Amino acid sequence: MLRLESMATRPVRLCTLLLFISKQLIIAQSRGEEVRINTFPAERTPDGLVDLHIVGMFPMEGAWRGGQTIVPSMEIALAMINNRSDILPGYRLVMHWGNDKCLPGLGVHLMHTLVFSGATKLLVVGAGCSAVTQATAQVSHYWNLIQVGHERISNAIIQLKASRDELYKRR
Repeated sequence: MLRLESMATRPVRLCTLLLFISKQLIIAQSRGEEVRINTFPAERTPDGLVDLHIVGMFPMEGAWRGGQTIVPSMEIALAMINNRSDILPGYRLVMHWGNDKCLPGLGVHLMHTLVFSGATKLLVVGAGCSAVTQATAQVSHYWNLIQVGHERISNAIIQLKASRDELYKRR
């Protein structure tokens, strides 16, 4: 998971990362390369754009209510990106988000619901609470999703990544 410096820059930095990941996916697919992430249908909307759908999980209530500031910032950042024709031309980022309430079980359920309803999702942003991030990070890779986070407090998340990296080395 990524640790970003300040609350004000987090959404902008996350959107920059989203742009990089999305652009790499588009470039790889246009070259005919196999991509190990959920693929999306390249159907254009009536306005001629291809929507790139992402999932957001933010705590709007519960132990930490950081989603109340992160969601509006993410929406502003996505609008700024989508309103520029020189960034991801022909594509539009669309975020589907929900309130995980800082509860790990609810976070996993919410991620599953958001990922498997509607359009194909490319990646997951969140969760805001370490306990939820730890739980969702344990399952997101099974669905071939990239998960990025705007906050990391718990060392358990670093240990989870280290143990998963070790598992991949053994294969």
